[in-house]
Amino acid sequence: MTPLTNRQKGYLAQLAMRAYNLRAAIARGARLPFDRTPEQCRHEEVKAAVGKDGLRLCDQADYKTVEGHFLSLLNRDGRAFNAHLAAATESHRLVMHKLTDQLSLMGKSLNYAEGICRNMTRRSLGGLGLANLPHGKPGEKILWSILYALKYQNGEARRGGRNRKHKPDTAPADVTYT
Repeated sequence: MTPLTNRQKGYLAQLAMRAYNLRAAIARGARLPFDRTPEQCRHEEVKAAVGKDGLRLCDQADYKTVEGHFLSLLNRDGRAFNAHLAAATESHRLVMHKLTDQLSLMGKSLNYAEGICRNMTRRSLGGLGLANLPHGKPGEKILWSILYALKYQNGEARRGGRNRKHKPDTAPADVTYT
């Protein structure tokens, strides 16, 4: 995956600093010792959120999880919930976006993919549609299979990609070989 952009790291560092200031103020109010630096606090919280030692080691898949963690430390539970929900459904949203792009490229509607989905899941899951697929990896695997079936049907998989021209099987008629 790609690493976080400088803007994303800056936003997360700002959230971390706000969380640090809140924790320090609570500790001062309760007359408790609080001897951690903002950097130590940020590294510990990132490690608690995603298991990585800092923001430089995080990638795009970790962004919403870390954001949700810092927002929950700041007691912004609604925004934290939305961030965690976005992190949990990121791969599903990605494949659905690619699926709708492929369908629009082919000039077909989402109902076409719905029919393929019902046909693919007819024996194993009783013919479920796109909206009724199981959550998590099993549902995503079916969606990726539908996407690749559409790409193969459109000829992209056989030609090696969208931008590659199809090579003719025979030589042009006006070419003579001596």
